[in-house]
Amino acid sequence: MAVVSIGPDTSIYEKNGFVVVTSMAALLPKMLEEKRFELFPRALHEPWTELQSMDSAVVESKFAFCYPAAMYFFVNKNNRRLKERLTYGLNKAIEDGSFDRLFFNHPITREAITKAKFEERKALKLQNPNLSGHTRDILFNPKYTWQPIHQCISPN
Repeated sequence: MAVVSIGPDTSIYEKNGFVVVTSMAALLPKMLEEKRFELFPRALHEPWTELQSMDSAVVESKFAFCYPAAMYFFVNKNNRRLKERLTYGLNKAIEDGSFDRLFFNHPITREAITKAKFEERKALKLQNPNLSGHTRDILFNPKYTWQPIHQCISPN
């Protein structure tokens, strides 16, 4: 089965046994409609607006790929104060619940969670060969992951 991918996800799909087709992002919807591949994996928040430009595509409703990956803020390595303030602020927001309030009430995440119905899907667990030990340790801490996906990204 051919899967399309761009960026760092390519090696994840290859490591997990998929034949991967790559191209420029702008060409992928047309390639999907031309049946040049069978799967176009998207992040939880992505397919809903992208479908508006694709006539023959649908979001698969029973399954989801799940693998550990992270998003980071990058700051100048010499700006230690900024790093410490961001870390402090993020941890404070997690502890006082304001991070969850923003996460669950922001229009993008609220809509994605509602439409995706992730908890009703069978999560197909994939391995991420690019995960550093530091990132793995952070992601496997339930404090830093959305609970419905925590179980599917943890090593057990």
